[in-house]
Amino acid sequence: AWNASESLLEALNAMKSSPLAALAPSVPSALAQIPFLWFLLLGNVLTQLLCISSVYRLTAVSSTLTCTMTVTVRKFISIIFSVAYFGNPFSAMHWMGTMLVFP
Repeated sequence: AWNASESLLEALNAMKSSPLAALAPSVPSALAQIPFLWFLLLGNVLTQLLCISSVYRLTAVSSTLTCTMTVTVRKFISIIFSVAYFGNPFSAMHWMGTMLVFP
């Protein structure tokens, strides 16, 4: 059976033992002693904060339909980026789902 606490501890140990961020180009000296995977996690958390804050701001100033369509289009663009940049497949099922969302 899957044990979440052991998996999290293994992930934390792997993150602690990753190379220092100083090995990456253009890292400020204050961040140079942070293991690189922690540095990536920090970047992910900050971009997620920016994203959800923007969605809350959009919700406050526009209609529900506008907010829903904006978030849906953003997710579709993320999928297209994933297909183009990472070479992930875009199957007939993806196109069918796209046609259901954007008739």
